[in-house]
Amino acid sequence: HKYYLSYIDIIYVALNKRCIMWGIIFFYFINKNIALYYYQRDCYIHLMLYSMRGCYEKNNDCFGITIMVFGGIAYFHNRNTNQEVNYDHVLIAEETNPYYQIGFADYVFIGSVNKEVDRTFSDYGTARTIYEIEVTENLKGNLQKTIEVSYPGGYERNGSLTLHQGDFITDEGLLEIGESYIFVGNGQSDGSILLQDLYTDVPDTEENKEKYLDYIANQEEVERKRMKSKYETE
Repeated sequence: HKYYLSYIDIIYVALNKRCIMWGIIFFYFINKNIALYYYQRDCYIHLMLYSMRGCYEKNNDCFGITIMVFGGIAYFHNRNTNQEVNYDHVLIAEETNPYYQIGFADYVFIGSVNKEVDRTFSDYGTARTIYEIEVTENLKGNLQKTIEVSYPGGYERNGSLTLHQGDFITDEGLLEIGESYIFVGNGQSDGSILLQDLYTDVPDTEENKEKYLDYIANQEEVERKRMKSKYETE
């Protein structure tokens, strides 16, 4: 990130020189090459402030508005672009045994993805993505209508996408907004729900639902410390 401040300085000079095209070119370059989301957000905030200052000092509303609008479009267009995909190998007990996985889980439910809430990191530094889910049916456990879940995977600070990969199963991508899935999750010490590795995004179809009802009916008994989610209802 050693070039981060240098680019901002260059843009600031361009703005004060009232050089609209240079400002646009450099900001677009930042959107394409500086880390997605985290650093683009900071760049956009700085650029917006500098543009406002330029409008005030130069009395040129068109100049500042042009920069801010173009920057905003570029930022929101690029923040979800997968420039690079990495796979973290995870060790999962009984990875290919769904009866064990469902026995291990606290919750199995069907729901649709309302929106992405946040991008964060675990205590171990692994990327996670927080989604708001509209629960349409509880299959194991009883959760509220609207909940938030943590997906094990997401964007790193350098803009790359990290997904999880086991010995036999590989995540195909992040959740799609508006899509409906069968979710498998576990309660955490803070009351949140962490979706279970490699069993996070099963499409909601009648065939898959029948399979999961069978997994639940014949689930294996797994002894472990269990935690209740804050979204659980009586």
